Amino acid sequence: MSGLGDGVALVALPLLAATLDRSPVIVALVMVAQRAPWLLSVVTGAIADRTRLRPFMAVVESSRMVVVTLLGVAVVVHFHPLAAIFLAAVGLGTFESAFFAATGRMVTGIVRLSQLGRANGYLFAMQTGSEQVAGQALGGLLAAVALSLPFIFDGATFGLSALLLISTALRHDSQKAVPAEGMLEGIRGGLRWFAQNAGLRAASLYVAVLAFCQSLVVGVIVLWALHVLDLSRAGFGLLMGATTAGMVLGSLVSGRGVDRFGTGPVLVISGLVAAAAYLGAGSTAAVTLAGLCLFIEQAAVAAGSVANQSMRQILIPREMLGRVANVTRSLIYGAIPAGALVGGVLASDFGLRVPFFVAGGLQLGVVALVGPRMVRLLAAEQPA
Repeated sequence: MSGLGDGVALVALPLLAATLDRSPVIVALVMVAQRAPWLLSVVTGAIADRTRLRPFMAVVESSRMVVVTLLGVAVVVHFHPLAAIFLAAVGLGTFESAFFAATGRMVTGIVRLSQLGRANGYLFAMQTGSEQVAGQALGGLLAAVALSLPFIFDGATFGLSALLLISTALRHDSQKAVPAEGMLEGIRGGLRWFAQNAGLRAASLYVAVLAFCQSLVVGVIVLWALHVLDLSRAGFGLLMGATTAGMVLGSLVSGRGVDRFGTGPVLVISGLVAAAAYLGAGSTAAVTLAGLCLFIEQAAVAAGSVANQSMRQILIPREMLGRVANVTRSLIYGAIPAGALVGGVLASDFGLRVPFFVAGGLQLGVVALVGPRMVRLLAAEQPA
């Protein structure tokens, strides 16, 4: 439910910013604001390691409901300066980091090690199907009617998600984690564990560069769709919904690949495929061909995301999973706003196609240089 509303807001936030300022840099900064809180996500991860998961997640969902509903009301009354959009983006990013830490821990308490790939694939397919397929398509349609509707709709879905989580918490209360160390020591311990694990460090840095490359494109994709492909607002939402259907396919296929071949090879293959798709999308103005390239890119990104999530759950002890996993996510999500900002500058100075070419070329180079060593390290450190 919350994923459906998330997808609606994901389309609406940049569209709302674009109505106030058409600068690619300003639009890209909306993504920067939403991803910047991940730089300190080790704190929300440490909190998730110390709490009962379902009540914690219900509080997070309720908080997100308040943020997006207030933004929707602000749009209704025509008081939505850029500062309000950035403030809402920061709030959503903060609560998102907490929610991801909790869900990552919850999966490891349910699923056997040999089935983590498939379980994460199914979960990722459900999340992306609701968020990035149905949600983004619906977001474009709602935004075409009124820019306030996507945010009000998102608030309602977060509220329903919170009610469902509260219901399950009352019936199936999770055992509360009680770490022996204090909060600050727990954070320091998570940072030390990450620093001492070569395979996790290599994979996290590798994925962070891939996230940087993707955000070069994503940060300006709304302007690229509107002005290069000549789409309407509704057309942009439908394009995003149709192409991100590739994420559902990629997540379902990659799950079994992760369980059979390991996380390293899947990360390398997904990086190569996504790089080729960036180059293809940047080379055309035909909507059909551009959509096909984006579909392939989204499938590859989903495969890499499933492999990355499974890698963290395999390597990191469950009692430290929230904080250590969020250390790795802070690198990845720190790279996203940096890429979005660079992509906005490139688009402003050299044109809306250039971020696609830079992303594809840089990613091919990183896969070739870093991929083989990362695969060897992960193979040595993951349990047989």
